[in-house]
Amino acid sequence: MWWDDRSPLKQIATRRKNSPGLSAKFYLSVGLDDTPEKTGDFTPLEQQLAANPFDGLELTIRRFPQRDHYGVIVDAFREGILTLFA
Repeated sequence: MWWDDRSPLKQIATRRKNSPGLSAKFYLSVGLDDTPEKTGDFTPLEQQLAANPFDGLELTIRRFPQRDHYGVIVDAFREGILTLFA
């Protein structure tokens, strides 16, 4: 979420202006031992989507304790695949 001055948050807001519906599954995860910049960016995303949710969007956000940016990869991919393709 921190990429390009939080560009994904801006893209979500733009997408919402164009259409309130988004029939999709969206899975995001983060290791809680990652940097504050990375873990902290999940809060604005959750707030933005909770304040004005997309119709039809299935959102899953998972925080993994005792995992950092690289240590979370296996758990995040496994759970993401199971969540998105269940």
